[in-house]
Amino acid sequence: LDYAADLFRKGEWLPPGRLSDDAAAALAEKGEIRSSSLAIGRAFVNEIPFFDVPAALRAIVAPITVFHGEADSDVPFALSAQHCTPENGCQLIGVPGVDHGFVKPGTGFDDPETQENHRRIIPRIVRAAVDALHVPQVS
Repeated sequence: LDYAADLFRKGEWLPPGRLSDDAAAALAEKGEIRSSSLAIGRAFVNEIPFFDVPAALRAIVAPITVFHGEADSDVPFALSAQHCTPENGCQLIGVPGVDHGFVKPGTGFDDPETQENHRRIIPRIVRAAVDALHVPQVS
């Protein structure tokens, strides 16, 4: 939701909207820097100062539901809580005890507990999407 906050948290983005020397060097050398698990190129970095996350959320006319692991080590849950508010037309559903990608902390997608998490969480996500579209479900 907020790439500047993610980069700032890692010390790569400095006020007033500029990259740290290390991040600038990485961008020059590799053509990208890392934000969470994503590679960000120069064009995207140049656009970050113009992002207005609350305004973008309010501009979406469909209901917004965000499912976010409360133990997310990649994107802090607090970041979603900051932006995903009723004033921004967004409902935040915290998922206790799961990391980024709804995995069990410290494991991967092949972990049995992670797979069970997915069996529990993914139907909730699908249901929220179907409800938002007001599509009748076929049993």
